[in-house]
Parts: sequence; C-alpha cells; structure tokens
Amino acid sequence: MEPVWHLPGVARRFGVEESHLRRVLYEHTGGMFPELVTRADLEIFLPPINGLTIYMVGDVATIPDPDAPLVVRLHDESYDAELFGSHASTGRLWLVYGIEECVRAAQAGGCGLIVYARQEGNALGEVAKFLVHNARAKSQQGSDVRQREEETERVTGAADVRLYELCADPLLWLGISRIHTFVTSSGAKTRAVQAAGIEIIKTVKLPASLLPPSAIAEANFKEERSKGSFSNPVSPLFGSNNGPPVPPAPLLEGPASPRRSGAPAHRFIS
Repeated sequence: MEPVWHLPGVARRFGVEESHLRRVLYEHTGGMFPELVTRADLEIFLPPINGLTIYMVGDVATIPDPDAPLVVRLHDESYDAELFGSHASTGRLWLVYGIEECVRAAQAGGCGLIVYARQEGNALGEVAKFLVHNARAKSQQGSDVRQREEETERVTGAADVRLYELCADPLLWLGISRIHTFVTSSGAKTRAVQAAGIEIIKTVKLPASLLPPSAIAEANFKEERSKGSFSNPVSPLFGSNNGPPVPPAPLLEGPASPRRSGAPAHRFIS
C-alpha cells in the first residue's frame, strides 16, 4: 500500500494551515514538487515516502467487529534482523512475537494484523543502522541507552525521524474501532492510535526472556524512548515528536479510550 495524501485533510489532522503544510513539504523535498505552492487547486499529493504492507491472519470479516478478538502490531522494518538474522536489534523478535499473537487471535475466532511499515533504522535507513551497530560493537558500549542514542546521533545526526501521527490511518481504513491486543512498547504509537479514536483494551510487550544479550541496548533504548526520556527530533509542522509522557498501557485490561468518529486523512493504493 502506498500513501496518497489529501492535503486539506492532512493539514486538519496536524492542526496547521494548509498553506503552511504545502510550504513545509515543498521546502523539505528540495523543491521537487513546485505544484505544492503554485497549484492550490491540486488537493492530492503522493508523498515520496515508503509504503507499507498489511498481513492478515484469521477471519478478515471480523476485523471491523469491535467484539471480535483483534491483535495489531504496527511494525517497522528491521532489515538487519529480519533478513540477515542479526541479534543486535529486536526487529525480528518483535515481528515473530507479533505473528504468534496474531495466530492466537485467529484461533480464538478473530484476526491479527501485522502492519509492516518500511521505516528501516528509525527511518534513517539500513546503511545508517549498520554504521551504528558497527561503531557500537567496536566501542563495546554494552547496554547503556544514552550511549546508544549518542552514537546514533553522531553517525546520522538524529536518533529517530519516524512520525506516527498518521500511523493509525490503515486501521481506520479497515474500519477498526477497537483493538483487543496491541503488540508494542511504543508510547508514540499508542498515543497516535488512541488519538485516532481507536480503543485499546490491552497492550503486550516482548517478553524479556526472548532478548539475547546483544539486543538489550536497543530494547532499553526503546523502553526509555516510550517514556519520553529522550527528545525526538522536532517536526517543522507540529513541534516535538514526543508529546506528553503517557503511563504504560496495562498488560491485562484497562479503562477504555474515548471513542471518536474518525476518517483517514489519506487514502491508500495497493
């Protein structure tokens, strides 16, 4: 699936003027799309960002049913772990664990979704990720999370350039209003899904027993990032990417999020 942005809708979602959104997109794409600022009548924009794939396990007819078991994993590509079997990152472990949870939902009569987004290396790319892994291995930094962030910023200039404000749109596109099990440790993803009006009943995290020693640094880094302990890059559209810290979602059951009607700000072509 590839994103297709309706610019007035995206601007409303970001809480900015459409003209500001167009100017920022024009500047941050190096002026490749002059129509953004010269053709206000063109409301559709194909952003030069990677798409995603949705893998469905179980009875797909139950996906929009709020009472049917539904498991969701919003997964970011981890090229080194998933292709080469590296134990320096947790991507493959999260993916396999998410698939296992999806199978459990299918066995219970529901469905599981793996939304596989191509945001390799915190959207910094696989080459940058390999450079960071190599630099950390040579310096023997172990599991120190601040050294991990500092090394990433030294190599790439940023620790994480992912934005999650629109990550719930594929779920809205599928008619989802309630997730029974959300497989994540990311506060940013949780906030974005709840802000879209989707209720999350419980979240589950990757069990610590599945982590090899070489992946502990990344796991600790993600845990601290989910608590807002580190500052994410500042978006030119809406400021800090972190937002206010939120308490960890309950592992069993918790209060329902307020459900709001919503519609995707952008559509998809597959």
